[in-house]
Amino acid sequence: MTHLDSLYSERRRKFGPTKFVTVGNERRLAYKEEDLGGQIVLAFHGSCMGKLSWLPVEPIGGVRLISVDRMGSGESTTVIWDEYSMAEEMVDILQLVEQLDLRDFFVAGFSAGGTLALRTAAQCPSRVRGCLAVSATTDCYHPQAPKDLQKGIPVVASGQFRGCCGGAVFRWLITSAVKPLTQGDGMPPHKLEKMGNDQIKNDCVPASRVKEIESGPNVEFDFSRDWDDVRGGFTDTNAFTRDCYSRTQPWPEDLSKIACPVLLYHGALDNDVKLAEAEFSERVIPRASLVKFESDSHHTMATRKHDALAAALQQWSAPV
Repeated sequence: MTHLDSLYSERRRKFGPTKFVTVGNERRLAYKEEDLGGQIVLAFHGSCMGKLSWLPVEPIGGVRLISVDRMGSGESTTVIWDEYSMAEEMVDILQLVEQLDLRDFFVAGFSAGGTLALRTAAQCPSRVRGCLAVSATTDCYHPQAPKDLQKGIPVVASGQFRGCCGGAVFRWLITSAVKPLTQGDGMPPHKLEKMGNDQIKNDCVPASRVKEIESGPNVEFDFSRDWDDVRGGFTDTNAFTRDCYSRTQPWPEDLSKIACPVLLYHGALDNDVKLAEAEFSERVIPRASLVKFESDSHHTMATRKHDALAAALQQWSAPV
């Protein structure tokens, strides 16, 4: 076992056991938390990911990190994609907030999870102190939104990279190919990696994934976490279908009503549609700031979210 394998196992153990809250219609929301005291962060994963996607390589000191399996993903209750509305989703999140007695907290999310973070901030203006939305989508049907944003939705949904959208296709293919072999505590990462590489050789996934697997300072840790997401985060096609469907629906919340400071982090190499959405969010949210990372796109921003969260918390806590 390598050092990073050991580190991942230890970090996952310290992330704690899965906990549950029961919400509407006896549905259950699953979450994990790492309580190091201080600031509370409620974090949401992107499409075809799971709560472990917010497990950082190194713990963020002074933070109680609560990472949720969005309904339909991971260990949360499976929902039928067209029978679980965005309004119901928010009712469930608000029940989670109440049951955990979160009175003064931050929200964070990546991609589709960033969307849910923004919506939570809009719903809880007196409770949410700050919102970090990394590569998030926006409400393309907002009264102030340019009509061109709606035309761009199919472009985003056909993206090629991991994370939301195109990454879901990668994860669906890999899950379909290896899920029968990866049940339970199962298979060591090196065998899973071989399977992933075999899929790549068979042209089942985007070639860009080769680079992601073979490079990076924490490649083994990140790969193990990715594979846990494959096994536990994307349980069936309903979750992905629902995220795509939600892109075509107006939000029940009004972005312009978000009261807290909002940091919008995007890769400058993302497609023009996603960047246009980010720029609209910055315009319509009163205290929003858009930060573009020049050498990143949507899929590489997934690896930046933990550092982004630590930086955001430091910024929001600084004296004015």
